[in-house]
Order: sequence, then structure tokens, then C-alpha cells
Amino acid sequence: MTQDQKTPKELFEKSNLPYIYFILRPLGKILIPVFIKIGTSPNQVSILSIFISIIGITFISMGNLSNNIIGVIVLQIGLVLDMTDGDLARRLGKTSLQGELLDSVGGFLRGAILMPAIGISIYLSAENKFLNLNEITELQPYIYIYIGMTTSVLILLSRIISLKYKSIINKPFRESTNFLSKLSLHFEDLMNPLLIICALTKTFNLLLIGYFIYYFMALIYTILSSYRKSANMS
Repeated sequence: MTQDQKTPKELFEKSNLPYIYFILRPLGKILIPVFIKIGTSPNQVSILSIFISIIGITFISMGNLSNNIIGVIVLQIGLVLDMTDGDLARRLGKTSLQGELLDSVGGFLRGAILMPAIGISIYLSAENKFLNLNEITELQPYIYIYIGMTTSVLILLSRIISLKYKSIINKPFRESTNFLSKLSLHFEDLMNPLLIICALTKTFNLLLIGYFIYYFMALIYTILSSYRKSANMS
């Protein structure tokens, strides 16, 4: 495959994940010559991506406007590196199962800790209470932390079910031709630009509540759809 040819993954991203394809991946490609020059391996880039992402999410969890903005920017840097490791491995001919494992670990880790961090940030920072659930529902402010933790569980359950479906059926759960699947992918792709917007506008509440509702519905759809598809193939 030549440098200008697109991988199936990149073609999929172009149709379904525009923020990743048009923003994150091109930025990642810029870094590839740098890593080649200094002799950084793809797996080292993967580990660096995970480490930087954790730093960014930690800043988000600390609350207040400046920490949120710093955290979101650092997290985007981690995501750019996440786009870089695979392209670097293909450029060097060093693709490996270890690399795939590290990539999966990074994705699961971000999915596990980002939403709880946002919940903690909202709880700690009065600046982020554009929609104050405490005033509306008379619930205690720490409800945001519970919403974040619950959203994290919903994300992980959806991913685990999808992976189990793939291991049994030997076919990815999502089909890009399916309207709901495409809509779901676009909604998830929107999370990163929305993180930036919500950090700047102090509306993390709306982001957290919106994605809690989305991932709850996504989990129900994943369970029902995977069961139906499995039944049709048995």
C-alpha cells in the first residue's frame, strides 16, 4: 500500500467519523516523520497517548474554566497521538497484536474515566452549572458524579457486548450501511468537538446529561440488535 492510498479504516472514518478523519488523523500524520526521526516505536506512541489522555482527563476533573480548557486541549493531543501510532506502525511495517492491545486499552480507559471526570468537574465548579439539577430536582450536587459513573458503565457495557458479538459471529456489530449505526457513529464523533465547546461555554452539564441519555439508549439498542442478529444467524 502506497502512502497516498487509504486503508479500509480510514475510508470508514471518512464516511462515519469526520472529526477523526479531517482533524485528528491529519494532525497525527504530521507527527509521523518526527517520531521516525527520533526513533520512537509505535507502541511507545500508544503508551504516550494513554499517559497524555489521563493527564488531560485529570485536569478536566479538577473543575473551573481554566482547568477544563487545559484538560480538553491535552486530551485532544492524546487523541492525535492515538491516531498516529497505527499509521506509524504501518509506515514502519511494525504492526503487531501488542499494538492492537494497547490501542484497545487506551480506548477503554478513556471511555471508563472521562465521564466520571466530567461529573466531578461539574460537582466541584459552580461555573459549570449552567443547568443546575440541584435546584430543579432538589437532588444533591454529587448526582453529577453518579451520572458520570453510570455513563461510564453504559459505555463499557456497550463495547463489551459489541466485542462479544464480534468474537461469536466473527463480524463487526456495527454496519456502516445501517442508518442507526451511522447516526450513532456521528454522535460519538461529535463528543470531542463538543467537549471543546462545552468547556469554553461552561456547559459540561448539558454534555454529560445528553451523553448519559444517548449511551443508555445505545446500550438497549446494542443488546436487542445483537440478540436479533445472533438469532437470525443461528
